Amino acid sequence: KGIETWTQRYLDAGFSEIRHGAIDLDVGGTSVLVCHFPYRGDSHDKDRYVEARPKDQGRWLLHGHVHERWRVRGRMINVGVDAWNQAPVSEAQLAAIIATGPADIGAFEPLHA
Repeated sequence: KGIETWTQRYLDAGFSEIRHGAIDLDVGGTSVLVCHFPYRGDSHDKDRYVEARPKDQGRWLLHGHVHERWRVRGRMINVGVDAWNQAPVSEAQLAAIIATGPADIGAFEPLHA
């Protein structure tokens, strides 16, 4: 819903292209998925847009959508600037997180309580 409107807004703001769905990307020699949506989790209490989320097949996923709820949860890395002090997270930081291995969800601490 509204995908055409949001796509046009980003193009009007200067983005050269907008891709929908999940795409493959190499980060520090590791093939990862990139999608706006995480495998699971949301910025609200209930997962929305479940039909638009990529299927978790064990790969790392760079995503947004959850705002500042977390930076790393399992193999999901939130690359939204609101989780990284209003700045893009670097590829070197992403590669270091991936090299460390998945974060233990049991040890997960939200950025804001």
